[in-house]
Amino acid sequence: MARELLFFNGHSGRILTARLDTNGHFAGLDEGRLNSGWTAITAVGRELLFYISGSGIIATGRLDTNGHFAGLDEGRLSPGWTAVTALGRELLFYNADNGIIATGRLDTNGHFAGLDEGQVNAGWTAVTALGRELLFYNADNGIIATGRLDTNGHFAGLDEGQLNPGWTAVTALGRELLFYNADNGIIATGRLDTNGHFAGLDEGKLDSDWAIVVAVT
Repeated sequence: MARELLFFNGHSGRILTARLDTNGHFAGLDEGRLNSGWTAITAVGRELLFYISGSGIIATGRLDTNGHFAGLDEGRLSPGWTAVTALGRELLFYNADNGIIATGRLDTNGHFAGLDEGQVNAGWTAVTALGRELLFYNADNGIIATGRLDTNGHFAGLDEGQLNPGWTAVTALGRELLFYNADNGIIATGRLDTNGHFAGLDEGKLDSDWAIVVAVT
């Protein structure tokens, strides 16, 4: 299974790809450029969904294992989602202002269909999925909470904890998590087990100013 990361700069459209191994070690791969302005990017397998929170515009594409990108489809969703994350073929959209969530499904041709809506706590600055487990993170205070979403859309809380505040992006590759701070480029990696328990792995440093970090598996 591929373990590539894609870093995106929303102002310039610059991208960087890299790989994270199962021990939390990071290696850079390649650079490129996309359209600027996307506020969320998430991967469903090799398919990518790009979203603009202000307008609700979405676009989908596919990144192959050689790093070649092909556009698939375009469309529009409700505006205002602050986080988008994938669980299998299902997507979870989250609004940090009011805690509203919505789910949908992206097929292998890049076509999107809505599924369900719900409510969780407001204020989470990052939401990421590891299998069916979700990790919610608040960059202001470092608080995390974990939960599980089953294939019927039922959510159950698992655990709570505390990490360092200030991480601007959190993304998962398998059971490993990468935390990134856009202000200084510092990264840290960790692992979340299937009971929602977190353990730190490694630390490092990259370029600063990446707005989005997404894993493509």
